Amino acid sequence: MATPKFDRLSIELSRRINDAVSSASTNGDTLSANDRTAYINKALLIFQNNYIKGVKGDLYLYAKLFPEMITQTQITLTSNSDYTIGSGMKNYYGLLSGLTTNDKYIRSVPSSQYHVIKSNYLPTFTPTANYPICVEFGGIIYIFPNSYASTNIKILYITTPISPTDGSFLVQGGSYDSPFNDIWNNEIVSIAEELFKTDIKE
Repeated sequence: MATPKFDRLSIELSRRINDAVSSASTNGDTLSANDRTAYINKALLIFQNNYIKGVKGDLYLYAKLFPEMITQTQITLTSNSDYTIGSGMKNYYGLLSGLTTNDKYIRSVPSSQYHVIKSNYLPTFTPTANYPICVEFGGIIYIFPNSYASTNIKILYITTPISPTDGSFLVQGGSYDSPFNDIWNNEIVSIAEELFKTDIKE
């Protein structure tokens, strides 16, 4: 499949390091196409991590900066009102919210609040059928209370720039393109360029 955004990143990196190629699949004299792909993948992850740290882990603020990183999907809950994150969601980074089949908003809380929710320790954190709460803990998404067991719900989550199928790195010409909008290309390539320059100094 076509990966136009990833290709632009690869070609720009080749130009930045004076190893210009005309296509992302072409090997340069200094770096092969696969080498550039490796640098771009590292840069994508560092770029995301830098901004996550910049907003101090506030996923809602991050989502305002990067709306393209929000994904909606439907999941089917087990009889325990939970869902184990698996294939198709391997690019999961963090939970934003949910929506029941009858359009009730499901508020998300941080993973650190899992035991507070489960134990009903704090009244302000006690979920009800009309005001459910979702929380991801240990790779499992839990819905409280158990009113929506064995039903379908929609969730919004923040993605990370890897394959949603198996969690592998992105590849040039692969099934998944860089998820970031092109306006961030300069920053991403600058990170990849710096990684390369660091490597050749060693």
